[in-house]
Order: sequence, then C-alpha cells, then structure tokens
Amino acid sequence: MNRRLNFETANIGKTIGSGLRQAAAIERLEAQGRLETLPSALREMARWRSAYPELNLAELAVRMKLSKSAVNHRLRRLQELGAAAEPPADHARRSA
Repeated sequence: MNRRLNFETANIGKTIGSGLRQAAAIERLEAQGRLETLPSALREMARWRSAYPELNLAELAVRMKLSKSAVNHRLRRLQELGAAAEPPADHARRSA
C-alpha cells in the first residue's frame, strides 16, 4: 500500500511540474505576442493547457479527442517555442 501511494504521489508531482513548465512557456509566448502567430492546433493546445494545468497527458487527450501522442507532441513544441522566446541568460544580465 505504501509503495503504491509513493508511486501515485510521484506521478502527481510530475504532472503538476510539467503543467507548470508548459504554462510558463505559454505565458512567455503570449507576453511576446507570438502565441497568436502559431498554427491553430498549437493555439488550441495552449488554451487547453492554460485552462487545465492539473490534467495529465492522457486526461487532456481524452477531453480534446486527440491521441496522447498528439497532445505530447504539441506540448513539447510549445515548450520548445517558449524556451526559444527567452532571452539568453548572458543577455539578460548585460541588459540589467
């Protein structure tokens, strides 16, 4: 029983951590006005993730009527774009 509880707790932590990282990437894209320039599939994914940061990939896939793979791919793409939207750490320090 304790082992199962530890497993479930770890999974919840991973889901929340992923959701927060994805939400941060989406916020960066939105703040820079880049979100609306993305393909509609990515914009829709961003809206769903922002509305439901607590859902895991499987739950998002069911609600969006997509495969888990499609949801994963779109979220990874949003994170990549969000990471690219960040100024390099050296540039941020020099600007301050």
